[in-house]
Amino acid sequence: MVQERNKRPSTAKYISRTVTKGELQTLWLFSGVVLDNVISMLNRCPIHRLSKNDILITQGDVNKSCYLLLSGSLSIHLDSRDSDPVTKLRVGESIGELSLIDGQPTSANVIANDLCEVLVLNEERFWTLVNASHAFSRNLLFLLARRLRDNNATISDVMKRQQKYERVSTTDELTGLHNRRWINDKLSRQIKRNQYNNEPLSLLMLDIDRFKSINDNHGHLVGDQVLMAVAEVMSNCIRPTDLVARYGGEEFIIVLPVTELAGAHIVADRVCKDIREKNVDTKTDLQLPKVTVSIGFAQLQNNESMENLVARADTALYQAKNNGRDRVEG
Repeated sequence: MVQERNKRPSTAKYISRTVTKGELQTLWLFSGVVLDNVISMLNRCPIHRLSKNDILITQGDVNKSCYLLLSGSLSIHLDSRDSDPVTKLRVGESIGELSLIDGQPTSANVIANDLCEVLVLNEERFWTLVNASHAFSRNLLFLLARRLRDNNATISDVMKRQQKYERVSTTDELTGLHNRRWINDKLSRQIKRNQYNNEPLSLLMLDIDRFKSINDNHGHLVGDQVLMAVAEVMSNCIRPTDLVARYGGEEFIIVLPVTELAGAHIVADRVCKDIREKNVDTKTDLQLPKVTVSIGFAQLQNNESMENLVARADTALYQAKNNGRDRVEG
């Protein structure tokens, strides 16, 4: 019997044999199909053999065939061929039907995991089966629906991981506050918003007094407890619309949108007082001296940059340090 020889995929080899009914019964797309009605047509379809690591489909190529796996297994790679496979196909499964239907370039590399044989349905044979067999068409719809759901689940998982990574990259692990990267981005946008709306904005820079001596005399674990206690107090002193972050080391920043200098002074005094009165639980029998902080504050000026605002608040902070600590300056 003469068989048609379609354009062969990358490294697959054409073999001279016909598909058997037993093999067709393993193919999911032919579930419920009356095989006696299609066997003569399928006997004219070529079978390709692939050795391990042979390429069946190359990402980006135009595909004109649907491949049905008769033996072995195939792996699907969305990135390079050397990337980890996103899934594997077993005997009875198919590949290539989507790009055959929509005419778009293939979206993945398909590579043999071991010795494989695939039945090749070219475009003409594929659509003949769709038109001739209700069961084949139904199976195809079920297959496409299942893969769509699988793709949606994959996209959802990827988005959740991206959101998790974003949270990790913008959150200080110890205190649970946002970090400098996050506050710089938010502050820049907040400044633009306030300047556009002609609204005031103030900023507080806070530094824990003599923090190095706490670490040196009581250990870094106690120092960590102090940082977490200060973060907790600050979080309890601000409004939901305010922004607070660990700026680095023992330094923190609080952004007060729609707040003038007088209001910033009130917030700074409250934070300073509440931290002074906070009893830090060190999880040890050690008695810490009272933890205090120094705070510098500044109000955004007309057309002022974020960097200049932060620098002015930082200058006020060091003035508070130089004037005796445990105080606010602005």
